[in-house]
Amino acid sequence: MRENTIKVKFNKEVMKNVIIKNKKPKIRLTKGQIKIFNYFNEVIKTDYFVKTISELRKKYKIPKNGFGIYKEEDGNNLIPRRWLQKTDSQTKERFFEDAKTICDRFKLKPNYYWYHTILSALFYKEPVFSFSLDLCEIWNLAWESEIVKKFPPAKIWLKNPDANRYPIAILISPYASERDILDFIRKRYATGIFPQQKKCKDSDIKIGRFKLKNQLIQLRNQFIYQHRHLPRKEIETLVRKKLGEILDYGHIGKIISLERKKRKEV
Repeated sequence: MRENTIKVKFNKEVMKNVIIKNKKPKIRLTKGQIKIFNYFNEVIKTDYFVKTISELRKKYKIPKNGFGIYKEEDGNNLIPRRWLQKTDSQTKERFFEDAKTICDRFKLKPNYYWYHTILSALFYKEPVFSFSLDLCEIWNLAWESEIVKKFPPAKIWLKNPDANRYPIAILISPYASERDILDFIRKRYATGIFPQQKKCKDSDIKIGRFKLKNQLIQLRNQFIYQHRHLPRKEIETLVRKKLGEILDYGHIGKIISLERKKRKEV
């Protein structure tokens, strides 16, 4: 094996030699995550990647094999504090620009997660593959400040009034297949989509709380409610003559009560 290459493979959803930065280890990996991981696995084996990492480490005084294995105490931004403390601002700026060229070279659109994954490859012996890298992503459009901070063009969406009606968005990569999308929804509904829906729900809106009854029963109940001002005996006679159904007074009273309650709840 070539020097500085990294052998990576899956083993029961645990990535060997590449760490998954994930605070929710019980969440299952999606097919989209596996596809991206497999692609990244090939990227880090290329001559360009290996050569560029080596050159940048030398240029910015990073140890030849990086700063060992990533540890939480190194910081959540994946940049070792020891490097930050002894590096001036201009050097840092040049470094970040050089790191971005790697994203550009492999068409890894430089969002927060890809960028930091590349940074981790520069700083550490083993890259830290972000759990957030997927072919689909859940966004809550109601969180305007957070979205705009991560992705400024989102301002365009937030001007759209539909963001109020549909505040939760699933962003889909053009490389996601139907199978990837359905797999993402199946594995992320309980842990990602439903919690966002719960936060955005208005408790006064009753959509989804009413079951569709048999059409004949609906018409019967509506007929009874329309004649609720009549004595129960007269309603019983009307139902028998007009609808051919025999109901006792108690049943008629219950139907009127339920219909009245339903009209107040909506």
